[in-house]
Amino acid sequence: MGNRLQMSSPVATTPVLPTSPPLHALRGGMAERIAAHDWSTTPLGGRDDWAPHLRATVDLMLAHGFPMIVLWGEELVQLYNDGYAEILADKHPGGLGQATRVCWPEVWHINGPLYARVWQGETITYEDKLYPLARQGVLEDIWFTITYSPIRDAGGRIEGVLVTMFETTSAHTAHAARAHEQQRRRQSDERLSLAFQMLPVGLCIVDTEGRVLQSNEQMRAYLPTGELPSRDADNMQRWQGWHEDGTPIGPEDFAVARALRGDTVVPGLEFQFAHDDGQVRWTRVAAAPLRDAQGEVTGVFAIAIDIDTLKRATERQAVLLAELQHRVRNIMAMIHAIAWRTQETVGSVEEYAERLCGRLMSLARTQALLTRADNAGVCLRGMLDEEISVQVHRSGQYRLEGPDLLLPPKAAEVLSLAVHELVTNSLKYGAISNDGRISVSWSVQAEDGGSPWLALHWCEHHVTVSDWSPPQRRGLGCSLIEKRVPYELAGSGQLLFRADGVDAHIRFPLRERDSLLQTDAPATG
Repeated sequence: MGNRLQMSSPVATTPVLPTSPPLHALRGGMAERIAAHDWSTTPLGGRDDWAPHLRATVDLMLAHGFPMIVLWGEELVQLYNDGYAEILADKHPGGLGQATRVCWPEVWHINGPLYARVWQGETITYEDKLYPLARQGVLEDIWFTITYSPIRDAGGRIEGVLVTMFETTSAHTAHAARAHEQQRRRQSDERLSLAFQMLPVGLCIVDTEGRVLQSNEQMRAYLPTGELPSRDADNMQRWQGWHEDGTPIGPEDFAVARALRGDTVVPGLEFQFAHDDGQVRWTRVAAAPLRDAQGEVTGVFAIAIDIDTLKRATERQAVLLAELQHRVRNIMAMIHAIAWRTQETVGSVEEYAERLCGRLMSLARTQALLTRADNAGVCLRGMLDEEISVQVHRSGQYRLEGPDLLLPPKAAEVLSLAVHELVTNSLKYGAISNDGRISVSWSVQAEDGGSPWLALHWCEHHVTVSDWSPPQRRGLGCSLIEKRVPYELAGSGQLLFRADGVDAHIRFPLRERDSLLQTDAPATG
């Protein structure tokens, strides 16, 4: 609401005779009310005794189309025209001849200081000024453009105040509504812009010509060329995009183009794009048409999401599921074989239960290691240490020496069972039972063609027994080393029994796709 203050010095002026008809010549409305009012009971006195400049001002006021009010004398007694009577509302006609302070107590805190200034000779004008006026017992906010000017006698002495006004509430309300709507739109645009920047997806609004009206950095980052494609076929070729079946994306396929035709493309179309950095990534683009009140398409709202990680994770999950199914079948077959072979080499149910439980626990430990490693493989050193320490409780009785490397899952299963059998045999008949020592060493060797092979040597040393003779039965350990290593791992295995210990030599290839070799690590005991 703008206010403009105009001031004039208190210079005496000669009253201008009104060109409008005198009060007694007017008929109807406030002219008749003023003529009929008993002014003798007011500070103005009888109408016949009014000063010429008061009569002239009242006549001018009554003939004027704008709302006007004369405030006369020190008590500022009110005389007003028909326009001002409408502003008074239910205060009319009681306000005629009444002191303005009594009539308008709700705005006296505004008007009182203004009248004091006018009484000092100022003429004051405000544009679009707010007045809280009481109408029908309700306080309303009303806006006026209003002028307060002094009324002077022939000698220049101020004897009253003339107030001229016209109400601007409707115009002000309309202007305020427009300003509010503009502010609301700005705030809406700001919120939309903020949402565009904060959301972790690519967003854009496109007009019917394919021009981007608003977008965020994510949209440019998710799309291969950093910009939306036009419906131009030549421009589409720069995108190098193709469907999952390998067919190229055409202008008519793109989600934005379909939305411009009125289609809602949800949950979106998945495409592969060759980005500027050479990477091929999956992107999903969804779009919906924006329509006006008549239902005509005026633009498109589009969303782009980089789903490359999700897509590849889904594919990997399918591979892992197939691998899991394969592993479960293998484990069940291995458990069956272990259970069957165990019963061939025991003499009692108790011994069967003990050996079967130990072998199954060895298999379970290997599976736990594979699970922790996300099925990528098992650390050879860790597997050996865990498998031996379960039965050999003194760390000084065994020594491990070799580079760090990962065993493929199948190799880990076969080798861990073989080590379990070797430790069990050593605990019962070999080095551990005779205060001996176990030494396990391994290395990675390159065969013809450059394929790496693991060479592992198990060696036991203990006091020589004079009446020693090699075992007559070949147990599960022999079968695992001499038969399953060649069959399952395409390698070789040999188990030698000596009077002072046992030697086992195991060799098999390490495929690069299954193993991670870290030959830079130092050998430790």
